[in-house]
Amino acid sequence: MIVAGEASGDLYGAGLVRALKKKIPELKVFGMGGELMNFSGVEILTDMKEISVVGIVEVFSHLRKIQNAMKLLTVRLREERPDVLVLIDFPDFNLRLAKKAKAARIPVIYYISPQVWAWRARRVKKIAKLVDKMLVAYPFEVNIYRRAGLDTEFVGHPLLDEDFIELSKEDGMKKYKLNPERPVLAILPGSRKREIEVLLPIMIKTLNLLRSKNVQTIIPVAPSVDFSRVEDIVKGMDVILIRGEVNDVLSLSDAAIITSGTATLQAAIKGVPMVIIYKVLPVTYLLGKILVKVKNIGIVNILAGREIVPELIQSDVNPKKIAGILKKMLENSTYSGMMKRDLLEIKDKLGSPGASDRAAEEIMKFIEKK
Repeated sequence: MIVAGEASGDLYGAGLVRALKKKIPELKVFGMGGELMNFSGVEILTDMKEISVVGIVEVFSHLRKIQNAMKLLTVRLREERPDVLVLIDFPDFNLRLAKKAKAARIPVIYYISPQVWAWRARRVKKIAKLVDKMLVAYPFEVNIYRRAGLDTEFVGHPLLDEDFIELSKEDGMKKYKLNPERPVLAILPGSRKREIEVLLPIMIKTLNLLRSKNVQTIIPVAPSVDFSRVEDIVKGMDVILIRGEVNDVLSLSDAAIITSGTATLQAAIKGVPMVIIYKVLPVTYLLGKILVKVKNIGIVNILAGREIVPELIQSDVNPKKIAGILKKMLENSTYSGMMKRDLLEIKDKLGSPGASDRAAEEIMKFIEKK
């Protein structure tokens, strides 16, 4: 059984299942995820997009759906008794399910650790009691969990697997029918409904302030997002909309506007200069300031230990400020060049390609015990 609750988890879960099925083609996998996990051969019991929300306050509007998903997964967990339960990030939901698996004596593997180093560090002790094996994406996470007595392995970051096949800029320009003489801007608005509704309109308004730069704009829409809703928001604007293909788009982009999340790490791996934005409900923001112990929101800045990429949060998320940063990236090659070098240093911290295969090897050890 495998459970992911966000677009990034769907991506990682799909890669993991493909790696597992290479070893056991007849392996039965079921759980919660999205389109990518479904295509990889997972029986999706409940679609993750029904409960994928961010923010302490925002969760309440989805509480009924979250409870229904938990009930359904718990029933199947107890009825089918899988060889192992694999949880991918999404900790508030997944740790509750881990508790139920533990009570049923079903082994629990956590793949892609909750970010305990960023907030709610005390969860480490709880996680250590509920999880049998932790597979982490960042090397510094190993000691955090081992100190708590949890069997932990660094497998590397699965995004490096996605980066393995590189689309050349020349091929990318032909693929999307772009002019190689004009700069390319990528807009990555996020994978949650509220991110699309709140942040994408601001990103689109920014384009009006970049007309003098003659930019070409591409928006790779996450599989979990309602494509028709994105079409409505960008109606009348000169933008290219595509479903997925984030890595291909980033391979040919000169700059990007990105909603804080996994996409910022994908851009870092490609060395794409970016501005990170995020905006939540005021109450959620205030609670977050109390609970979160890191000063940056972007994972690339957190990994760097300093702000190598500009971040705009809450009231600072406005077209004028975003456009000002992007103009500097497009006009000042020294500024964008330094950012590219800093971003590629982040890539070096993520290990080597093959995270999905290494994670599958660890999971196989639990399956083979049965």
